[in-house]
Amino acid sequence: MTIHSDGNLLDSDEVCTILGITHNNLHQLKHRKQLTWVEKKGKRVYYSRADVWNYVNSRPNKYKIEQISL
Repeated sequence: MTIHSDGNLLDSDEVCTILGITHNNLHQLKHRKQLTWVEKKGKRVYYSRADVWNYVNSRPNKYKIEQISL
């Protein structure tokens, strides 16, 4: 997993890997405002590590917390 400039950002590939979803599903999460990006550099979109973790914690039946490393 790549750590970006401030260490608290994840790119869309990393978020998809962590959540076990496709880029299309990630787009749906953004559209529903369940997960929002915090920084954009060119084509790359970055998400807050804390926001991803909060999303995972909000869905305890979907994700097994001990299986996810952020």
